[in-house]
Amino acid sequence: MKFDDYLASLDENIRDQANALVERVSEASPSHERLCDNIRAESHVDESFWKELIDRTIKFAPDGAIDDIVLECQRFFGANPCCGEPIKKHSPCYVGRLFSKHRLSTLHSRAEALNPRIARDEIEAMLLPPKFADLPIDEDDNILDETPLGSHGKMWSTFDDTDDGAEPQIQHANKSLKDVQCCFGLPYCDELSIFLEYVPPPSGIFFPTIADAYAGPYLNDAFKPSSKKDSCGRTRPNDDCPHNGDCGVPEVVHAVVTGSALTKRPVGLKK
Repeated sequence: MKFDDYLASLDENIRDQANALVERVSEASPSHERLCDNIRAESHVDESFWKELIDRTIKFAPDGAIDDIVLECQRFFGANPCCGEPIKKHSPCYVGRLFSKHRLSTLHSRAEALNPRIARDEIEAMLLPPKFADLPIDEDDNILDETPLGSHGKMWSTFDDTDDGAEPQIQHANKSLKDVQCCFGLPYCDELSIFLEYVPPPSGIFFPTIADAYAGPYLNDAFKPSSKKDSCGRTRPNDDCPHNGDCGVPEVVHAVVTGSALTKRPVGLKK
């Protein structure tokens, strides 16, 4: 349900208050403006989300920054595994996920906490150059087997939206690291790691929504709402994209999986 459609069903006084608050947030900065654009464009949440958003915003507006209130509301809904509609045609399926150096460090810590005998360099040794991308992972020697590969109750991934049984081609062997980061809307860094996983039944993949982009301001800035006519979500390329912003890749959210869902050894991309 669209935000403006829900507003149209409300009392005129509440509708005016909500519109005024959104306008105030929008005028704060370019990032705030994008957040409000995302709110207006979102179509895959139901009216309960908008009700909670408006109730909290109007109730707590005098006591804090509006964007903090919006993020609080998103966190409330983010406690659910996934907030958008399921993408039934491709559920369950193979997905891919990109790890920055910082995110990989978090994964190291998570793995070590579960198994103190795991050495950090053992995890680093799992990362192979792209030419070995098709090497299967040894199930008997998967040191990430029990380690959650995501946090916040869900994971953002890409997938092949043209073929139910295909693994996503995110190695991008013909693209530079900067191009890959641009297409995925990621901050530029010196290296990335690619993880390919299978989302097992009964889990599925879902349309990403503004309610899922609750982990912090960066996600809101990078998130691009999909329309009801889209077959899945798509990433928002970086603002300096040399491809005129047309290189976004399929994007979905799903429940967190562990390293046991890995189908290949992770691949490392460097400058």
